[in-house]
Amino acid sequence: MSERSNRKNGGVIVADRLKQLRESRKKNDLEEKALEVALAALAEEPRKLTTCDLILEYVPISSWQSERVTCSECKKVMNGWSESWQFCPVCGSKVLSAERESSPHDRLTRLAVETALENFGSQVVTQS
Repeated sequence: MSERSNRKNGGVIVADRLKQLRESRKKNDLEEKALEVALAALAEEPRKLTTCDLILEYVPISSWQSERVTCSECKKVMNGWSESWQFCPVCGSKVLSAERESSPHDRLTRLAVETALENFGSQVVTQS
């Protein structure tokens, strides 16, 4: 074999090894960052467990009744509900109770009170 062929083959081998080394370094850097995030998460104090009540909304739709649930903690509305729920699927609060509305007027009253409280709170903040 000629000197040029030897150098060309050697260059290919060195280039391949350099590529492997760079990929390995990149993989190690990503793994290091993931481990740092995991370590930071494990070092944090556990969150305080929040509790909530679920309100099963009365929503008659044609011949069947849809189950919509509102969480008292995060105020999110979810379609569907199961009695086996122990935690809110949105905010993770522990469910203490689930009560069913007896009529659509219950929801309208609850929404009116919540809106009034929000408006009152924003007025107090802007006046301060």
